[in-house]
Amino acid sequence: MVMQSTVGVNAKNNRGDTALHALANGRLSGHMAQGRMEAAKSLIEKGADVSSRNGDAKTAGDLFIQNDTGLLLQKDAFLVHLLTGTNTR
Repeated sequence: MVMQSTVGVNAKNNRGDTALHALANGRLSGHMAQGRMEAAKSLIEKGADVSSRNGDAKTAGDLFIQNDTGLLLQKDAFLVHLLTGTNTR
């Protein structure tokens, strides 16, 4: 049996980062970046709060954009919209 819980999806560490922040915190490139984007979508589908701000007052969307190498977020307009509430088209 698989147990499901949304309690942990918005849990924060001592820096105020959620799991979504942690995914966004690294440099995004190649296959690892695509895996992070898919994991972010999954967290959002499970109820991750995209408006949550960490200790630096940044949302996960802020971090994804800050750490993007240029093309990945352009290719994934849907995720940008989910994270920022903006339309990239």
